[in-house]
This record gives sequence, C-alpha cells and structure tokens, in this order.
Amino acid sequence: MHFTVSGVDVAVWVPFLAGLCAAIVTAPAGLSGAFVLLPFQTNVLGFTTPAVSATNLVYNIVATPGGLLRYGRQRLLRRSLVVPLLAGTLPGVSVGALLRVLYLHEPALFKALVGIVLVYLAVQIPLRTRRRRPIRTLPEAERPPRAALLVALGAGSGVIGGILGVGGGAIIAPVLVILARQPVRLVSAAALAVTFATSATGILSYQLLDVLDIGRTRPVAPDWALGALFGVGGLLGSYLGARLQHRIPEQVLTLLLAGLVAVLAVTYVTALTT
Repeated sequence: MHFTVSGVDVAVWVPFLAGLCAAIVTAPAGLSGAFVLLPFQTNVLGFTTPAVSATNLVYNIVATPGGLLRYGRQRLLRRSLVVPLLAGTLPGVSVGALLRVLYLHEPALFKALVGIVLVYLAVQIPLRTRRRRPIRTLPEAERPPRAALLVALGAGSGVIGGILGVGGGAIIAPVLVILARQPVRLVSAAALAVTFATSATGILSYQLLDVLDIGRTRPVAPDWALGALFGVGGLLGSYLGARLQHRIPEQVLTLLLAGLVAVLAVTYVTALTT
C-alpha cells in the first residue's frame, strides 16, 4: 500500500519503520525522535513547506504516550519538573508556530544558530559528568530546580520547538542535565511529557493559522496521514526504548543524550549549506 507526499510515492511501511527506529534510539534519553524525522521528510520525501513542522508534531503526540506509559509505571514522571516546564512551553510553542509561518519560511539561519547552541550543550554534557559537581543521582534530585528557571527554560524551548517542529525536548533535556544536574532518567520522562503537551498545542496553532490564512506560504496544516504513520511506529518504539532505559547505566544514558544532541546539532549547523 502506498500514498503520496509532495509528489513522492511512499510505501506505508517506510514512515512506520522510520518512526519505530527513531523512537527506540531516542526515547531512553528523553527525545521523541522528531529531530531525526525532520531531515528524513525534507531530504528524502521532499516535504519542505511549513507543514513539515506541524507533521512532526503529529508524530510526537502519537508516539510519546508509549514512553510516558512506561515511565509512569516506573514512577519517573515528577510533577515538580513537568508542571513549571509546561507553564512556559505551552505559550512558547504557539509563538514559535506564528514566527515560523510569518517570518521563517526557510529557517536555515535559525537552524544553524540553534545548532551552534546544541554543539555547546553536547560538549558540556560529558564534561559535567567528570567535574566536581557531577549529575545528581535519583535520590539527590528530589529537590527540583527553581520553578522560575523551569518556566523560562520551557518558554525558550517551546518557541524553538514550535518553529522547528521538534516539541522542545531536545532543548530541555540537555539543559536540565547541565544546569540543574538532573539525572537523565528523570529528565527523559519530563522531556517526553513536555514534548507531548507542547506538540498538541503546536498542532492546534498551525491548524488555526492555516484556517485563518495567516502567512504567505501554504500549506501550514499537518499531513495527518504521514504524521500518524510515523507516530504509530514511534508509539511502539518509545515504549520499547523507555522499557530498555532501566537496563542502561546512567553514565551511558548521559553519553547517549550527548551523542543524540550532537547529531541534531550537526544537522542544524549544516542547514546553511544544504
């Protein structure tokens, strides 16, 4: 069975498998895998309109509940982290969607700037594990960072996530590890929860912008079929990835997060040359 994306004939198993593989690898580190699917859509499927960001958000809302279900059973979802982050990200992602449609039709420069920041974060994550103030263990992390810091972090990551269609978890996870010294196990659960909520808000924002005919580039509404196919694979993948997490040592999880952020950073930095 096939369907068409931007004039390209695609077998249904291709986005399913892409979502499955992306989520299995990224869910243990708290990332949804949307950043992996973004270049896949633009470079392989030729899907380059602002709607690609909204489609990535559809993937997020379908895929992330698998990981959240598993993390919830492991009691790793902490309200003290998630609620302040959501207070910032929910309005932030709407602002990001508006900026994407009005001003950032081809946000290559913006992606490159985000990539430079992510390069710094990717380098800092393993360095922090060797310094005098290492990342905390789970018992030590019971006292969360200040709510104001979490709200500000959520707002910034929400704007970036709304623009790029990645949900914001790719920003939240490394910053919480570096600045707040939170263990990756807690960060993973919080980042996926925020990704789910902000992605739902982002989809509504893009859909509303499309209905109101705001912006000069069309379409901006998501490709629901493509996003759902990515998401069904990601739903299974995120559950499996979250289930594998407790078998992975914290230090390895930290390095996995650093590696994934580095891959994302390189993808964005090279946006100006592609």
